[in-house]
Amino acid sequence: MGDVETSAEIFYIKARIARAKGKYAEEVGYLSEILKRTSNPLLTSFARLFRGLAEYELGKEEDSRGDSASAVLHYENCISDLDSFLSGEVPPKARLVAYRTRGTALIRLGRAEQTVRNYSQLIESAISPEERSDYQLLLMELYYDQEKLEDAERVAEEIIAGDFVDDDRAGFFKRERAYSVLSSVYMEQGRYRDALRTASEGLKRFPHGTESGAMGFVVGRALYLLERYEEAAEAFRSYIREHPDHPELPSGYYHLGYCYEILGRYEEAAEVFRTLAEKFPDHEFVPDALYRMGENLYNATKFRRALEIYLEVARRFPDTEFAPRALYSAAWTYLDLGRPEEAVGTMEELVALYPESDYARYAQFSVGDYYYSTKDYRKAQEAYRKVIRMFPGTEEARKAEALLLDLEEDIASEEYEMAFAEFQKGNYDYAARAFREIAEAHPETYTALAALANLGVALEHLGDAEGARQAYMKVISLGGDDPDNREVVEFAKARLQNL
Repeated sequence: MGDVETSAEIFYIKARIARAKGKYAEEVGYLSEILKRTSNPLLTSFARLFRGLAEYELGKEEDSRGDSASAVLHYENCISDLDSFLSGEVPPKARLVAYRTRGTALIRLGRAEQTVRNYSQLIESAISPEERSDYQLLLMELYYDQEKLEDAERVAEEIIAGDFVDDDRAGFFKRERAYSVLSSVYMEQGRYRDALRTASEGLKRFPHGTESGAMGFVVGRALYLLERYEEAAEAFRSYIREHPDHPELPSGYYHLGYCYEILGRYEEAAEVFRTLAEKFPDHEFVPDALYRMGENLYNATKFRRALEIYLEVARRFPDTEFAPRALYSAAWTYLDLGRPEEAVGTMEELVALYPESDYARYAQFSVGDYYYSTKDYRKAQEAYRKVIRMFPGTEEARKAEALLLDLEEDIASEEYEMAFAEFQKGNYDYAARAFREIAEAHPETYTALAALANLGVALEHLGDAEGARQAYMKVISLGGDDPDNREVVEFAKARLQNL
């Protein structure tokens, strides 16, 4: 008999090793051997507990592979083993683990309402306030996990107001857990003042408990969403200092950085975002954090350092939304540094690499604006036409269409000035050809009317009275009754009368 019990204990050790390695199928096998061999009631009880927990993990694995039929078998086995375990005398912490896992298995089997009924029955039949609070805790967590926030709120308030003796034999205080869940419920409902009040009260009662990190984070976030940024910054600083291993720590740094940014403390914000990126290099926040670091350095007029960060974001995270944004910011930073060619080149790179990004249309439009501002009208015209072609129907396209009309006038005016200079030199033949080309190339512009009028004068100098007459008649016809054209029309009429 002793050899049998010894072998059972060896299998128990093997089972625990398999569990530590995440080899749940092996664990089930070892625990099954124990149940065949042992008559020790304590070993039998815990073998059923851990086999039930292992069956649950195997069910999750099958679910992740899409094998729902096999998953169902594992969940059913889990429930059977945990029911056997719970039928005897068990420690409080193990009892809660068993009921919680059993409830989750039922939920995965689509039997959430059965879990609610079971917990409710356990609450009603509890033999003490302490036992009642155990099952209330499970029901509260079930409601919260199922996003039944009003029910979770109700049960959490009942736990907080309960008359039971609270202790942390299960690894935590039940009222503390209720405060934490209730504050989270309020956050999800957008009741930020209630969340702040509840989390603050929970922290006052349980300043060093297992939920203090979660409630500390809620305090900071609630203050942030209430736009109390100075207080939020202090709350996040405390949270980061006191809970260096909390799972929400990256988000704590992120919110602290934003608090500083909103408060205009740009260099401090940049430092916080840098710390986030360095401490959590694989976190999803890193591209955003580095981009915000660049933005805050830019706001602090640290243009060279900001540029380095923008380019780093684009290089390291080309497949994120922050790459085109960073390139756009880099382009404007190049302009601030007096490097316009690199600015334009970066914007053109953005358009080529990320044509579907909103920043592509901003960049292409900005290229047009740059060339317009430097009076390189033909390049500006080409850039605005590309905006219309690539991004039809957008606000940038509508602006580009309006600017193209202005550009047409500017280009015509530029050509007109050159033609008129030749006219003043007495080079009438060249001037006549140039004025005619302007009128033909830019027919919708006011400059076209002026060019036609001066074409008539040039032709008069060349002795071509008929050609001059036709030019003046066209000015009168095209100018019509538009008040803006009155001066050039009257000029044409006067010249016509004197022919």
